[in-house]
Amino acid sequence: MSRRMILERMKVLGLCGALLASGCEMIAEKLTQKAAEAAIEHAVEKKTGGEVKLDTSGGTLSLKSDKGSMEFAAGGAKVPESWPGDVPPYPGAKVTMAMAGPNHHMLSLETADSPEKAVEFYKGKLASMTQEAVMNTEQQSMLYYEDATGRRVQLAIGKESGGAGPNTTIALIINTEKQKAAGAN
Repeated sequence: MSRRMILERMKVLGLCGALLASGCEMIAEKLTQKAAEAAIEHAVEKKTGGEVKLDTSGGTLSLKSDKGSMEFAAGGAKVPESWPGDVPPYPGAKVTMAMAGPNHHMLSLETADSPEKAVEFYKGKLASMTQEAVMNTEQQSMLYYEDATGRRVQLAIGKESGGAGPNTTIALIINTEKQKAAGAN
């Protein structure tokens, strides 16, 4: 075999070795990430008794237990299946956080619509409920509703502070837990 052929084969082998080493490094990094996720999931499951799924590459954390479920997502969460249909998420809004339990539900939403438009939407959708309170500031409107069963709906709708994203954030909380009568223990 000529010296030139040997040198060319050595170059090819060197390139293959570099690619293999690079691939091994990426595989090791991915395995380390998965091991860290598994350790965090196990620790949270041990503390809560719930099932935990953590995906750091997708930016999501979900917790499911007999007491309810919770999902946090950097890329967008989903409306829980148990979400009450008479209190809709704002049309076209991005869900950034969702939580559901037997007596509590919460959504965090973002929309490009104005805060005023979102407030009017919810005033129309919740018109069958009693409006208990309204508080308006320059940056935010807070609305509190209650229905005949004692279920409470709270909204905080405001302008986003800074950033280039949507200009309105909506926090929507539904509490179905019965309130204790005043003075009751």
